[in-house]
Amino acid sequence: MNVARLLRRRARAHAGLLLLVLAQVALTTAAVAGATGYVSLAVRAGLGDTLTGSPDAALRVQTGLSDDAAAQAQAAAAVLDEHLGALPVTATAWTATAALPATLGSTADGEPLGADAVLWADPTLAEAAVLDEGTWPTGPDETAVQVAAATLLGIAPGDVVTVAGDGDATATLTVTGTWHPADPLAPRWAGDPLAAEGADDDGATAGPFVVTPARLADLPGTRYARWTLVPDVAALAPDDVGRLRQALDAATGALRDDDAVAVRGMSVSGGLASLLSTAEGRLGGIRGVTTAAVMLVVLTGLIALAQMARLLADVRLPETVLLRSRGTTVRQLTTASLAEAVVVALAGSGLGAAGAWAVLTTTQDAAPPVLGVVLTGVVAAVLAAGVLAQRAASHAIGVVRRGRTDAAGRGRRAVRAGAVVAALAGAGLAWWQLDRYGSPVFTDTSGLVQVDPLAAAAVALGLLTVALGATALLVPATVAGAGAAQRRRDLMPVLTLRELARHTPVHAVTVVLVVLAAGAATFVGAYAGTLDAWRADVARAATGADIAMEVATAPTGALPLATAALRDPVAEAAAPVRLLSVRAGGAAGDLVAVGRGLPLGAGLGRFTDALAGQGEAGPALPEAGGTLRLTATLDAGLPENPALTARVWLADDGGELVALDGVPDGSPGDGHDGATTWTAHVPAGAWTLAAVDLTYDAMPPTPETLAAEAWLSEQTDPAALDAWRPPAEHPVTLGLAGLDVGGTDLLAAAPRWSASTFTGAEGVTHETAGASVTLGRDVATPAVRTPVRLLPAPVAASAAAPLPVVVTAGWRAGYDVAVGEGTTMRVAGQDTQVTVVGETAVVPGSSAARARTIAGATGQEGDTEAGDAAAPGALAALADLAAVNRLLLVTRADVPAPDAVWVDVAADPGLVSQQIADAVVTQGTDEALHPLTAVTTATPTPDRLSSPAVVASWLAAACALVVMVPGVASTALALALARRREAAVLRALGIGPGQQARARRAELALVCAGAVVTGVVGGLAVAWLTAGHLVRATAPGPADLPTALAPHVLGTAGALAAAVVLLALVVTGFGAAVARQVRSATRVEDER
Repeated sequence: MNVARLLRRRARAHAGLLLLVLAQVALTTAAVAGATGYVSLAVRAGLGDTLTGSPDAALRVQTGLSDDAAAQAQAAAAVLDEHLGALPVTATAWTATAALPATLGSTADGEPLGADAVLWADPTLAEAAVLDEGTWPTGPDETAVQVAAATLLGIAPGDVVTVAGDGDATATLTVTGTWHPADPLAPRWAGDPLAAEGADDDGATAGPFVVTPARLADLPGTRYARWTLVPDVAALAPDDVGRLRQALDAATGALRDDDAVAVRGMSVSGGLASLLSTAEGRLGGIRGVTTAAVMLVVLTGLIALAQMARLLADVRLPETVLLRSRGTTVRQLTTASLAEAVVVALAGSGLGAAGAWAVLTTTQDAAPPVLGVVLTGVVAAVLAAGVLAQRAASHAIGVVRRGRTDAAGRGRRAVRAGAVVAALAGAGLAWWQLDRYGSPVFTDTSGLVQVDPLAAAAVALGLLTVALGATALLVPATVAGAGAAQRRRDLMPVLTLRELARHTPVHAVTVVLVVLAAGAATFVGAYAGTLDAWRADVARAATGADIAMEVATAPTGALPLATAALRDPVAEAAAPVRLLSVRAGGAAGDLVAVGRGLPLGAGLGRFTDALAGQGEAGPALPEAGGTLRLTATLDAGLPENPALTARVWLADDGGELVALDGVPDGSPGDGHDGATTWTAHVPAGAWTLAAVDLTYDAMPPTPETLAAEAWLSEQTDPAALDAWRPPAEHPVTLGLAGLDVGGTDLLAAAPRWSASTFTGAEGVTHETAGASVTLGRDVATPAVRTPVRLLPAPVAASAAAPLPVVVTAGWRAGYDVAVGEGTTMRVAGQDTQVTVVGETAVVPGSSAARARTIAGATGQEGDTEAGDAAAPGALAALADLAAVNRLLLVTRADVPAPDAVWVDVAADPGLVSQQIADAVVTQGTDEALHPLTAVTTATPTPDRLSSPAVVASWLAAACALVVMVPGVASTALALALARRREAAVLRALGIGPGQQARARRAELALVCAGAVVTGVVGGLAVAWLTAGHLVRATAPGPADLPTALAPHVLGTAGALAAAVVLLALVVTGFGAAVARQVRSATRVEDER
């Protein structure tokens, strides 16, 4: 029998093990191909959702229309084809006019339409619009009008409209039809209000009036050539996003530099560039997270496959010895093993790739990329064949060296120690790279976002280090356990631990596989939970609370916002919020002033007392409310004093201000000469007096001044004029003669007052005599129709003190302002002394908290007001609303209503936001209303673009568990084969199958249990180091907002429970196999 025939018979004899290896290769290939294929399809669908239906997903280029419009269009088409021809982009060229006067009728002297008209000439408009009535224009004197514009202007098909160009040029157009966009939100329209609504925001311009290109070109006036660039979402691959972004930049630059195209300058508008930049960063982050997840599966699969290859080689060892003894060379054995491995690897990888393809094709809306699936199968086949052939060749060579190997195991221990050190070094380097970029992706020198394989490998290398470290500790741990157990009188615990200590090299593979699988499940649970928590934190940081309601200016006498919101029982806490601009150290940002009724999140609660400062409130009003009666006097030295109006400012216990306008009651001033009395209704509540405004509507000259002016106009004697001196001007004195609510005398409760006037850019403080202030005519005359504000002394003193603020840590560190120090900030246009009482990563509700960035990438999204706030170190400050309101009372004549009210609720904010909004708006008929301009909730919106990373991670964890099972099973089988003689000896000593099976089960269960615990702890440790970076790469958020590890408890527990169940099945099967082995062990063969 020749060698080839012997090798073929050997393969058939171990068909069962080869099928197990084939299944392992198929599982690993299917896992990798399935995960990557799913992510590819899901990301493409998410990208389509991002770009489809968004008016911002377009780029509009506009320049003046050239006199040679055809040459201009040809030059632009050549530029666009050069830069964008190979990319899926649709370019629509069209022309338009500026707003032109239009009249109804055939002459320019007809009745004005009521709005200027804009003319469009778009040859492809009919493909994206729908006719409501009539036909499209075909002749030079015809037009079709946007249907909403036609309704606004009162025109219909058949009417004649005259549009005036430059000079005496006019265009008389007959309306032939009306139309509307098929999809007003389609990117083609670039968010143009004329296309969607038929008019601009103020209604001064209407249209478009669609005419033929020739008609528009012949009308003198301001005319524009426009190009709208829209990506073809169906053909746009995620890998093309970065190239498309760069190509658009290059194309617009080339158009601007081409004199044949750019006439009278060029403008570029639309949000396509920003959308693509954001999408590129997020797609890169998703690829990075997916790479990290796939590496876990590949690592677990390779280790399991290596163990199976070892088992196969161990089982064949007697045959290998026989073949070598009969003259078979190492090369022949290696060649045969390689051929066998190639067949098994190709079959397994083919089955796995085909299975992944079939599942994805069945469950997804589109077929996965063929090239990606095939490439995964090829790589899997090469790796599997290499592992199998290497192990077979190693055994063939080892037969020759039999008896000269490292019997003491020192070499193996050195290799294990070296592997731990190498893995630790690799994991440290990978984590350093990940921490350096803050993400598994980076922006290369060409401006494209790329995945850094080393940074992406941080998770896999970290878990591998934990697994190898556990194997290194397995020997001393089992030796110590065996030593402790030897004092027991029963045999089985001692036997189990001693056998475990003797066979640690075989159990090491089990430890590595289980640690990797359990660690992967734990890590993925931590990553998914942290991602959910991060998205919730991002939403909460942007809104400031569960619900944020932006409020229009409220009329005086309105119920406080927080009180209105708390009318609904689902509201747990509420506070008004004021947003002011702040500048300091060359940086600009927001000052967020929050009332005291809402617990501050993000760790800011510890600053509540410090922000309140030492400020004191004014005198308290009776909580029952009632009628406020105010009497004020005015002495201006006039026969008849100017009319006075009064306003009273009250503050509630949360710091919100409410203004009550006094109603004259017609009484003679409570016995005071020249006094006026007003009344106002004070609602029940905990109110304090903040200020009183007295405003006069005129300040005419005094009789002395008029007499002097008359004398001067009649005097001609120079000596008399030289000797004349102006009379002393009579000062103006305003004061409070009475102020009480429900019998409580507030003047007696506030003996000292301060006064402020507002004739310049800043308020000016004046000394008072009690509740009265005297102003010179130089101050009083300019102060006409501006309030003279009287403040109780505690309120004024608090306003003069430095304002306590909490600032962003990045700004404080960048400008070297220590906590506890004072500095100057420009708050709402006023230089203000502040004291920094603390620092925080982000200030909720600020522009910096609303910014969106992707770590390691150039992509950024968020409202455009955020500006440079997206960068780390952006300025934002937090202050107490009461303190800020006291400051505004002495610096601003008009103190506006709060900008918003923040509400925390005891339910899903998305479900009850309208309910809370109704509570704020719908107050009683006797109370003023708070109109709302916007309602925002802190509920994270579904994000289809980032969800594939989470799904792929869970798939990777599940695949790692599945791939682990054959590896652990093959390890157990190898252990049973290696201890066949031992089983016979123990049976001869009276230890039956049941006892041996229980001992072996306990041995393997102990190893698996310890490995699971180690994997959980290791997975949490690796997640603590890396999950935050992966989260930031997956979902955008403020650059300075920290991530906190928040494992997904249910998901992690479910994955670990599945791991325990699978391992329990392996342990049970191992025990049954040992029992069968013991029953068949009748004798022990002598080793020859």
